[in-house]
Amino acid sequence: MACADCVTGFIHEGTPVGKEITLAGLQVYATGDEASNRIIVFGVDVFGWKFINSRLLADEYASRGFRVLIPDLFNGYEIPMWSLRATGIDPVDESSSLKRHASKLLALFISLAQRQGHANSEDRRAPQTLAREAVER
Repeated sequence: MACADCVTGFIHEGTPVGKEITLAGLQVYATGDEASNRIIVFGVDVFGWKFINSRLLADEYASRGFRVLIPDLFNGYEIPMWSLRATGIDPVDESSSLKRHASKLLALFISLAQRQGHANSEDRRAPQTLAREAVER
């Protein structure tokens, strides 16, 4: 459970320069050089993958030579922006969809690791199979 202070703050101004793509079955904000061998997978908080603050920060990392990916960790669920200015509320829904989508997220990480040659070379099962087994453990 999160406290009210976890969902307060402000919204930065600017225009994100990346684009929205689909990768390993997930919606992803992608920015930076596609050919870069330096990749950051940016895990977002309860404000979700579309939050401008996260996208602007990802663009900053991308400007330094990284390929940055922000996956939709919560399958479209996000805390509403009005909660940044609200007080005395708890907008966090305890029935988060994160667990239901953990296998997709894990598949994305495995897929990226295999692409970069860092995954266990002895285990070439499909990322979805590996992810499902990891979630079931």
